[in-house]
Amino acid sequence: MAGRPKKTETTEKATTSKKTTTTTVDNDIQEQLKLLQEQLAKLQAENEALKAEPILANTDEEEITSDTDITVVSQVVGTLTISTEGNGIGTVYNFEHFGEAQDIPFGDLRDIVKNKPNFAKEGVYYICNPQAVKKLRLDHQYENLIDKNTFANILDMDSKTVVALYQSAPKLQQEQIVGLIEEKIEKKQDIDGNILIQIGRLCGKDFLAMINDDNE
Repeated sequence: MAGRPKKTETTEKATTSKKTTTTTVDNDIQEQLKLLQEQLAKLQAENEALKAEPILANTDEEEITSDTDITVVSQVVGTLTISTEGNGIGTVYNFEHFGEAQDIPFGDLRDIVKNKPNFAKEGVYYICNPQAVKKLRLDHQYENLIDKNTFANILDMDSKTVVALYQSAPKLQQEQIVGLIEEKIEKKQDIDGNILIQIGRLCGKDFLAMINDDNE
């Protein structure tokens, strides 16, 4: 009977140790929760501060004024005349050949587009400044235009690419592709026969017959 009190004492010590461990774990969890809450509060404060900051304009973009020169490239086979008041009136700009580039003040270009909008929208000439295109509200039309570099080399591409570009281009650019083909035929320059046949079918012209006529 003398051994039982010892057993009771050992049990009480073990219970006390377990309670101490549990209390320590609870304290650690509470400390971690407190730290997380503080970090969350800090992040929320930073987020609110960012929202309160004024949004600054993008200063990397060049400001366009009426006097800013904008490069414009003719995409017409032959001569092109555009003017600020339309029909050759006002300030006149003459392009002598396909691919010729001229610098036109934005103020003049704005008037040119206003008086002859279809020339701008259908890529008779190409405006080489994206900001100017945006200010003139032509960005939507420019998504479907053939750009100057592609246009300059279009007949050196494979027939499948040329046909796809022709089909997606606006009418006036399609006419210029036909004009480039006719110019090559006239100058007796080499051109992919598949381009002649497929574009010929689309535009209703027999380019192969033109080559045969020139060779007679």
